[in-house]
Amino acid sequence: MKTLRRFSQNRFFSHLRISAAVTFVAAAAVSAIASFTADPEARLTNDDPALSGYTSDYTLVTGIPYTDAVLMACSQSRGRQNEPAVAVDPRNTAVIVGSSNDY
Repeated sequence: MKTLRRFSQNRFFSHLRISAAVTFVAAAAVSAIASFTADPEARLTNDDPALSGYTSDYTLVTGIPYTDAVLMACSQSRGRQNEPAVAVDPRNTAVIVGSSNDY
């Protein structure tokens, strides 16, 4: 007479391998996500007054220094822009909102 074994040794090790693999992948994903933290001291623009100020795209591409009145003003104001914005309500186009930064 043959007895049925519901939980054989091969099935046990198969489940053990699967759970170990899932644990390993989860640990790798968590460590990868944790390693992508931004540097809190990183500057978004080159607006350090100790440096030369605003650098034009022409200077960056060609390597030839260039300046004019606009670039001088940008260097003094350290890249401030009014950044105007407009929003329209899609349900009622008569509702319009406009905004800008004020320094």
